[in-house]
Amino acid sequence: MAGTEVSKAHQKVTVRPMVEEDISEVLEIDRALVGEKRVLTYASPVESYIGGTLGTSWVAESAGRVVGFVLCRMVEPGPGTVGGACIELVGVHPDAQRQGVGRALVTKLMEHCREKGVQQISIMADRHDMVLRRFLTSLSFQQGDQVNYTLCLE
Repeated sequence: MAGTEVSKAHQKVTVRPMVEEDISEVLEIDRALVGEKRVLTYASPVESYIGGTLGTSWVAESAGRVVGFVLCRMVEPGPGTVGGACIELVGVHPDAQRQGVGRALVTKLMEHCREKGVQQISIMADRHDMVLRRFLTSLSFQQGDQVNYTLCLE
């Protein structure tokens, strides 16, 4: 599948399927966004989202460097659930934010899912993360029916 290009006044971005060689740059972006703590624990899941039936992850490149990513996996339907795709992480390097990179990534993912017959894409968002919530709403995502329950252990 060919990449999608997005042009900005100062940056040309190409969105393409993620490959194994992109992992180190994806982890660098994640580190720039949230620090070292999650990167150390997230290395294995990042690798598991590439290839096979999980090959629905994308990167955005500019000037030969990965500047953003969307990690996604296909979800098989189960009892009481609808199959589809689940976005695990979306990240755009701080230097490339607010330039359409995240929108291009998720739009490409949506096109890919439509081609594969996927009817639903989901993502979990912190109710207090207004930046992510506004971003998702701008792409026509709506709050779903699933409720996330947590239990804090001391």
